Amino acid sequence: MNKILGFARRHKAALLLLMFLGVAAPYSPPFFKLVAGTGFTFSTQTVYPGGSFTVSLPSVGPGAGSYPTSGQVPTFTLDALGRVTAAGSTTTLTSPVIGGSPSLTANLAAGSNKITGLAAATATGDALSYPWITSSAGISVLGSTYTITADNGAYEDTGLSVTLPSAGTYVIWYTARTNVVAAGAAGAFIEVELYNSTDGSALANSEEIGAYASTVTASYYGTPHLTTTASVVASKVIKLYAKSVAPSSTTTRTVNSDTNGRTNLGYMKISL
Repeated sequence: MNKILGFARRHKAALLLLMFLGVAAPYSPPFFKLVAGTGFTFSTQTVYPGGSFTVSLPSVGPGAGSYPTSGQVPTFTLDALGRVTAAGSTTTLTSPVIGGSPSLTANLAAGSNKITGLAAATATGDALSYPWITSSAGISVLGSTYTITADNGAYEDTGLSVTLPSAGTYVIWYTARTNVVAAGAAGAFIEVELYNSTDGSALANSEEIGAYASTVTASYYGTPHLTTTASVVASKVIKLYAKSVAPSSTTTRTVNSDTNGRTNLGYMKISL
């Protein structure tokens, strides 16, 4: 080492000349190189001590914005690197249909889930559905025997009635215990029907023959039963009417109701 230093002192002028002429290599400070990776770049690849560099990430996004549009759902597009390249909004499914596309399923056994808003079935193949109906039913009993005023007259109000409480379809029924005694000629009978006193008209096809006197002077009893349906648009009063039909005359023409048998009238609401 001492020999090298001595050589350098003795030949300093020569060494400077060689460096000036480019024969001797100049001092090269240390540095490192940066290699760009996927998705980003550098402002320079060669960085010396004390230097700096800038990392650049390319802008590939959809730009500033707010997603989704009110009342819609957002949509996004990603590239191979997982970057969002596009964003937007799309409409939601507003009228799902069972059996349609997309498919609609419902867990009908879950808690408080309900199917609502179903239209009434009108054709073969329609799903049958019934809305919830608050229980509505009633029955009235004739308090005492009613005597029909005269033979061969119009139907008379027996005093037995029920009130249908609201619009809807009802099952209506009656049991009428009737009694007739013919005089002069056989063939007298009692006939009963249902009458809508609110609208002033009989319920169609509600007539029934009760007691029928096939001989004279004998007492005949008959108890007709009827079950029918009626649809009303509002509350209605339904009454039991009766009349006596006789070829000649009668001595007894009654609608009875006592411990030997009651005359009653009832209803039950079955749909809205």
